[in-house]
Amino acid sequence: MDNQKHRHGLAGILSGLLGLCLIFLSGQAFSAPPNAARPGGIGGTGLSFNANPGGIGGTGIIAIGPIQRFGSIFVLGKEYHFTPQTRFLRDGQPSAEEAQQLGDWVTVQGHWQNDRWVADQVDMTHAITGTIESIDSTNQRIRVLGQEIMFAPNTQIHAEPHHVALYFSTLKVGDKVRLSAAPGRTGLWLATALVRLNQPSNAVTLQLQGHIGAISPDRKQIQIEGEWFPIAGTIPPGLKINQAVIVRGQYRQDKPIISTIELIKPLNFAPGQAIELFGYAQHIEQTNYCDAFQIKADAGTLGLSPNHQNPAPGAWQVIRGSLIEPNVIELKQALPSQTPMQFGLAPRALHGDQPNAANPIITTPSPESIPQNIGLPGMPGSITAPSIPSVPSVPSVPSVPSVPSVPSVPSVPSVPSVPSVPSPVSG
Repeated sequence: MDNQKHRHGLAGILSGLLGLCLIFLSGQAFSAPPNAARPGGIGGTGLSFNANPGGIGGTGIIAIGPIQRFGSIFVLGKEYHFTPQTRFLRDGQPSAEEAQQLGDWVTVQGHWQNDRWVADQVDMTHAITGTIESIDSTNQRIRVLGQEIMFAPNTQIHAEPHHVALYFSTLKVGDKVRLSAAPGRTGLWLATALVRLNQPSNAVTLQLQGHIGAISPDRKQIQIEGEWFPIAGTIPPGLKINQAVIVRGQYRQDKPIISTIELIKPLNFAPGQAIELFGYAQHIEQTNYCDAFQIKADAGTLGLSPNHQNPAPGAWQVIRGSLIEPNVIELKQALPSQTPMQFGLAPRALHGDQPNAANPIITTPSPESIPQNIGLPGMPGSITAPSIPSVPSVPSVPSVPSVPSVPSVPSVPSVPSVPSVPSPVSG
């Protein structure tokens, strides 16, 4: 069977842990107790994917994607509210609401109640933890544990210990990082969050989610997501090709060594359970896949062209549908998207104060981004630029004197009246 068939979406698989079999690489294996049953209140009646499901009380949903915003949390454009009963997990261990960060890859199980979505359980998983091996600054990609990691718009990049926002350009080969990401084709991931760890190499516990691609004949090496890793000891019997696993280990002389393997088994969700997820859809051997799920739909509906290439080309999608069998989704809607951090959010949420890979908004100044006492030879450590002298003001132009007024013309004296002539005396 093509090792593409059952790969991808380990976040989706992790969301439904029915049980973990923790295998120590010493030749012995034991089964851990199965996880507690999933929370109640998750119906199996399906639902309409309108913004308002219209009074389908108690209807359940599973959402797989990154945390886009808080309040309580937004995943794939929907807000899920927390209650005192909401449970939180972090890489399979009990956690708390305060531990969540923007970009964390989560699986939310929730239900519709009182005109809002309510989160019953939030499982947060990290896909990769390790050392940056190379950086492609032009295409904004890095390589960790042999995996090619591309950065999405608004990928969250921070640094320990104070969760300071960083630029992509501040990352360096040798940095220890922890990544939340969506799996694409074998060995390719789309990151939604990266945290630069404040730990020495020998203190970092490396981690990689993936499917077993091959096991060496001497059972001393294992291939995960296309990359071979040596192991400390011998791989015990029982492991099979295509099994979904989480491998952990340490760096020894800067080389990754695997020490433990966890087998992951998916939970049997109720038939008709609504689900939506962000993932990489592929058409392989007449079957559609996205994450760990088989998709019941024509390849054309997913925008995929049937082919037999290896690896098969695919497309990033938001898949909405309902579970008709464990890990089998009956498709209702497929929406192409390469922006999991923005998908479904209102425009006002897309221009908030969230830092991103290309232009983060640094709310807490990073020590490396603040010049400290920049000095020049023979100059004091702190330089203050001299003030620029002010330009003297231009003297005002004297006012033009007013034109003197023309003297008034004297009035012409009146002509004296002529005295009347006496009339002659008649004779």
